[in-house]
Amino acid sequence: MTADPYAASSSSAPSDAAHRPYHEVTDARGRVCRIGETDRDILGHSRKIMVYLPGWLPERGILTARRAMYLGSGMYLLGFLALSHLNNVLLAILGFGVIGGLGAGLVYATCINVVGQWFPERRGARAGFVNGGFAYGSLPFIFIFIYGSTPRTTTGCWT
Repeated sequence: MTADPYAASSSSAPSDAAHRPYHEVTDARGRVCRIGETDRDILGHSRKIMVYLPGWLPERGILTARRAMYLGSGMYLLGFLALSHLNNVLLAILGFGVIGGLGAGLVYATCINVVGQWFPERRGARAGFVNGGFAYGSLPFIFIFIYGSTPRTTTGCWT
């Protein structure tokens, strides 16, 4: 098995590695890694499209941090509302995945950028704490959603 899409598409043609923008390296455990690929080779387009809204707008001053947080949290709320109220599965996935995902990314990128600007020394450690807080901050909502989605009986909520 190969991770090479060129070799997978041409079964009888000889492998010509000269035209590929990368080369494969196999480590001691047999894992295949591709070295030298760019974002355009993998995705077909630049990653700037994916990070434009969350990263560049607040960073370039087009969108203030406060407005970015409000806009991101509103988009995140719209994503959950789309998931809960739309009957069309495709629209629910697009609403939650695209709108909610962009909102979450906008909030996350704003938090990381603000901490990086406030604490320029040891920026990685501070960003790590924000990243952990962003992840662990959702933990109480697991129990809230379980409580809210469990059918209630006369003997109690968890039975």
